[in-house]
Amino acid sequence: MIDDFYSEKHDEGYSPKTIKEIHNLLKNSLQQAIKWEFTNRNPAVGATVPRIQDKIIQTWNYSQVKEFLRAAKLYKQEEFYTTAVFTGARKGELLALEWKNVDLLKGRIYIKQTLAYLPKKGLVIKEPKTKMSKRYIALSPFVVEALKRQKEKNDILHEELGFYSINKDIVFPNQVGGFIDPNNKLREYYTITEKTALPKITFHSLRHTHATHLLEEGVNPKVVQERFGHNNVSVTLGIYSHVTSGIQEKAANTVEEAFLKSDCDTSC
Repeated sequence: MIDDFYSEKHDEGYSPKTIKEIHNLLKNSLQQAIKWEFTNRNPAVGATVPRIQDKIIQTWNYSQVKEFLRAAKLYKQEEFYTTAVFTGARKGELLALEWKNVDLLKGRIYIKQTLAYLPKKGLVIKEPKTKMSKRYIALSPFVVEALKRQKEKNDILHEELGFYSINKDIVFPNQVGGFIDPNNKLREYYTITEKTALPKITFHSLRHTHATHLLEEGVNPKVVQERFGHNNVSVTLGIYSHVTSGIQEKAANTVEEAFLKSDCDTSC
């Protein structure tokens, strides 16, 4: 029965990692049931769990990002997606972002909370995913300008809403100034991408896209780790091993070029 259950979850699109987590929860629960003498065996121990395979990370190149942002502009959502693509922040982190945690002078946003939708509870503000997820992200001038435009749009929205405006501190509000449901934002994202000829990637892959671009441009992996809120740099290197292998070759060539140039400078 448990094997059939896992097979059903797999057919429904659950990832092997998620099924593994379900398995661990079930196994531990049944183990506790044995201690309480509700049962004398744990059938989850012999269940077959799908093998977790390395995911192929899909990203967009610079030209594809530009095409996506042009499409987002038609939906009047360019500011949100510009911030997403050029900060690598998670969807829930951006939707929970408030102006009190934005410093446009220093060019920083401070990630202190995340927004999630929970069944029977609705929209909930939660602590970030891990301790390292509480962080600041430096902004490029391009993103600072996008956020300035967003603030102008918000001012107009709140002026129109007047007394009915829910919360003037939300950076990316819904039509009445409240928090946007992450599920609605996800549907919007897929609607925009469907209007383009771009390869279909998940919203989370916008985060992967930013990390890939940073590493390809030679940014120190430690900086990427801190920017993305990974627990340690080994996590970053593990996720983006497809990029770091190319960095190794680039590093080797860079050292050789510097060595040859140095030799020429002293003898030529």
